[in-house]
Amino acid sequence: VGVLGRTGRLPVMYAEASASHLLGVLYIKFSPLWTVAVKALIALSKGHQDVVWPAIHTHVCLLIREYPYREGSSESVADHSESANIPLDLELLFSACIEWDDSHGADARLFRGQILAAGNAGRVSRHHNSDNMTVFESVWGVVEGAPSLLTSHEGVIVPMFIEFMCFQYFRVQTNDPNERELRLEDRLMGGGESSALQPDSGMSLDTRAVYRRLLCMLKAFAAVNGPRNSIHHDALLSIFCVLSGHQDTEIAKTSLTALSKFKLSYLSPHMDILKGFFEKGKLRDSLMQLQSAVESGALINEHRKQLTPLLSRILFGRLSARAVGAKSSKDTPAARRAAILSFLSSFCETAGEAYPFIYLMSRG
Repeated sequence: VGVLGRTGRLPVMYAEASASHLLGVLYIKFSPLWTVAVKALIALSKGHQDVVWPAIHTHVCLLIREYPYREGSSESVADHSESANIPLDLELLFSACIEWDDSHGADARLFRGQILAAGNAGRVSRHHNSDNMTVFESVWGVVEGAPSLLTSHEGVIVPMFIEFMCFQYFRVQTNDPNERELRLEDRLMGGGESSALQPDSGMSLDTRAVYRRLLCMLKAFAAVNGPRNSIHHDALLSIFCVLSGHQDTEIAKTSLTALSKFKLSYLSPHMDILKGFFEKGKLRDSLMQLQSAVESGALINEHRKQLTPLLSRILFGRLSARAVGAKSSKDTPAARRAAILSFLSSFCETAGEAYPFIYLMSRG
């Protein structure tokens, strides 16, 4: 399918059926199939974009509004496979049937007994589907692998991303000053898609799942070359700039990569140095390289003025980031703090250059 799809000569009916089938394969709980299905969908998207997009668009919209609520105690169909004497709650069974039908088989609580029995026997039940997070990552992996999907349909994807930032990301980032500075909800209401489907205010979202979703979408934007003419250009630029100072290293690094695709004159010459800030144990060396660029004149004054606010955000994020992986004397919070403050004390020549970092530290 992938080989034929890439040629663009596959009959339209077959291309459409293949896309729908491959998206369905992603729901099968068998990981070796997922990578192959994603590669085939990427190939189909490159050769038959107009035919494949409607199916991908449907899944992207459905998955992004399947909000990742934290797991809690919820009623489910009784496991009567183990105890046949327990009376079955018909109302609960009816509700499970409706939910199974409405979700097109994704909600498998109706078959909970069979799923548990298969698990106890060391098998995977045919009713056991992939979780929404896995399917979400796979579908956005297709968008990442076929950047033309995003560039051709940015009028749908970009407002969807802004909607995600408003109603999911800032929902878990409570009291985040960046929310009031970005004012993304005004952009949605002003010209983009405003969502009537917001998360239930009485339930909390899973922070880790929201971060994973964010990273998937950032990777898709990072794969696009030259998004300068993108819809909501200024909003994307501001979002990527803010997220480049995120405490999560992967989110910050991917945001910086997405920002670099705007080909900003003050950023491009120094990207290799800035990427070193996110490499384990290389922060101090990268700061020394940047200081050398200042002293040698490689960082001209005009670029320096524009780069300083972004640099302050990145360093502030590195300052507050937690160490991950194996412990290293070069990557402890104390070592990073000493390296960053030492660099800023020599880099900032005026109060204006020091202001962005001081503002980030003191804002409430």
